[in-house]
Order: sequence, then structure tokens, then C-alpha cells
Amino acid sequence: MAVTVAQWEAYYRGGAIAACPTGPDANYTLELREVWTEFYSGLDTGARVLDIGTGNGAIALIARETAQSLARSYEIHGVDLARIDPSRDVAGGKQLFAGITFHAGVAAEKLPFEAASFAAAGGQYVLEYTDVRRSLTEVMRVLRPGGRAQFVMHHTASILVERARASVRHSDVVLNETKVYRRLKRFLEAENRASPAARRAWQDLSDALSIVDATGRSEPDRRVIDVVVNAVPKLLALRGRLPAAALAREVDSVENDLRQGVRRLNDLIA
Repeated sequence: MAVTVAQWEAYYRGGAIAACPTGPDANYTLELREVWTEFYSGLDTGARVLDIGTGNGAIALIARETAQSLARSYEIHGVDLARIDPSRDVAGGKQLFAGITFHAGVAAEKLPFEAASFAAAGGQYVLEYTDVRRSLTEVMRVLRPGGRAQFVMHHTASILVERARASVRHSDVVLNETKVYRRLKRFLEAENRASPAARRAWQDLSDALSIVDATGRSEPDRRVIDVVVNAVPKLLALRGRLPAAALAREVDSVENDLRQGVRRLNDLIA
């Protein structure tokens, strides 16, 4: 499938390690971590490992931590179509990713490595975003005889996809049904003019926020709603601290971040 990488690049620049975390830790936990730990535990010391669609290095980190727990050392490479830089974008990245080599702008369908050069190759939430036949041909090419491959993929009925659909619905309420950020900009503009217009704009914004806050109350994941409900007061608090034009740009930036997030979630669902 065709994927626009801009929204993924923006996501990774935000510093998140895992694209779909399974617990409070920054990286994957529970069964997702266990399946990778088991995979990497079967490698000999010195093994060359390739993590495809590495993002901010979540699986590459598990590979290195597995090696360390077994008193082994792996040569770990991570590739991604996006222009990633985990050492820069993740907090403490230089130390966290020491010894892991990242390659940005690399398509899974055209890996820049010699044939039979890796003992193991794999990736999580990546294969389904590519031309699968071409990607697997490349995986087989770069694996040495007897090498190992493993991919974890999204399933149409998985909890991650279910929550992605919910987040897209919630985003639609914010962006299209209530137009919260547009109403916020109208209030900021009206506030500097006649008071009746400002009062009407404030009421419109308050009504929109009430609708947003009531959205998805019975659902287990309200991340989009919580972000918006928290963001609007913070943006309002910037009045007097930022010039009007700068504040308007900040509102646009927050709205654009949400729109990029919707594109990323729609990629996931597709």
C-alpha cells in the first residue's frame, strides 16, 4: 500500500519509541516483548541483525537488551522509509541507542545491504505497509543461509486497530463536527473587537468543548479527546504572552498535528 511518510516523520520527531505502546513503559511489553526476546535469544554472539521499519528503534532496542541479558553482542541495524533520527529525537537517545546503526530513507523493497549478510531480519507493524512480495524477496536476499525472519503485523480485529478506529471517530468530532480549533481562533479574533461578538464566540467554543468532552466517555481509549480538552486551555493561557499572529499559528500547528495523526491512523487501519 502507498504510505505518505510525512505524518510518520512528525510522529517520530515527537520522541515516542513505540508506535502502539502496550503498557506504561516507553517500549513494548507483555507478549509483544516476549515474542521478540524469544526470537533474538536464538542468535549467537556477533550475529548481524536487521530491524525493518524501525521507527524510533523499539525492536532494535529489544534486540540489544536481549543480547545484553545473555552476555552476547549483536551488530544491530535499523532501517525506515521515514527520515528517522532516534538518537536526536528520543530523550537520552545518544546513550540509549549506542551501538545501534540507523539508516533513514530506506525502503523495505530495496535494502542497501549485501546478499546473505544478516543472521536475522524482521520488523513490527511494517510489512503490511509495503509491497509484501518485493519486501520479502529482499529479506530472503539479505538473510544468510539458515537465517531467521519474523514479522508482527496488524490484524483487522486487533485491539490496536479497534482503538485506531475510535481515535479517528473522535478526531472527526473535533475537526469536522465541532471544529473546536477553528472556533478557538474565531474567539481569539473576536476578543479584540466588540464584546457581544466575543461573548458569542466564547459560547460557541464552550458548546463545542462540551460536545468533545462528552465524546467516547464509555470507551477505554480517549487519548484524542483528552489531548484536545487539555490543549485548548493551554492555548488560551498563551494570550498576552504571544502576539496574536503567533498564537494563531500555534493553534494551526496543534490542529495540523491532529490531522497528521488521523492520516497515520488511517494508514494503520488500511
